[in-house]
Amino acid sequence: MEDYRVRRSFGEHVLRGFLIVALFIMSLGIALSAKADLGVSPISCTPYVLSLAFPLTMGTVTILMHLSFVAVQAALLKRQFRPAHLLQIPIVFIFGILTDFSMWLMAPLEPDGYLWSVILCLFSCVVIGFGVFLQVKADAVLLAAEGMSLAFVKLFKWEFGAVKTGVDCTLVCIGLACSLIFLPGLTGIREGTVVAAVLVGMIVRFFNRHVFWPDRLLERLANPGASGELLSLA
Repeated sequence: MEDYRVRRSFGEHVLRGFLIVALFIMSLGIALSAKADLGVSPISCTPYVLSLAFPLTMGTVTILMHLSFVAVQAALLKRQFRPAHLLQIPIVFIFGILTDFSMWLMAPLEPDGYLWSVILCLFSCVVIGFGVFLQVKADAVLLAAEGMSLAFVKLFKWEFGAVKTGVDCTLVCIGLACSLIFLPGLTGIREGTVVAAVLVGMIVRFFNRHVFWPDRLLERLANPGASGELLSLA
């Protein structure tokens, strides 16, 4: 029994670590898209633009934006809003901190010319897609944006894909308005934003169909009594 508890505790810690790794990879992809300077992904438009317009880091604005998403969930769900939904709040802070760290990490990166910017933009889509894929596989607490989308689905019985697209389009419009109001011209929303909106979902689906080692890892963690080594994933 004691051995089972140790294994279960170990599995729970690894699952939390798995989620944090997924968030870190997503934040790296966001930082890469910002450095490509061809427009960031839809979810990052508003934080990126406001970080340029005000003395706030992108991670700080990301935290504030996602906290507002949690507040929207509470307003929509009312009595259906559970204490478990509040678990999104620490995830929000972790993601914001990781975003700032990734922006600092990628600060020296400067693509030389439009071609390299395109390559970096495409690579950022792959990185973001892989991070989203791992987050979904972790089957843990969602980011507040997805949580808000699910709240709309639950309340109005809308289809999740349509709600997610609507949320992304709304965030792009808010970022566009902020850029035109607070900055001298259109900044942070360009062709790369459209590319990310189209490609990231396709990349996530590709990983879902062809990459299976996260499933094997999580299956082992879900069965603490299983024999064999965790690293035998091939």
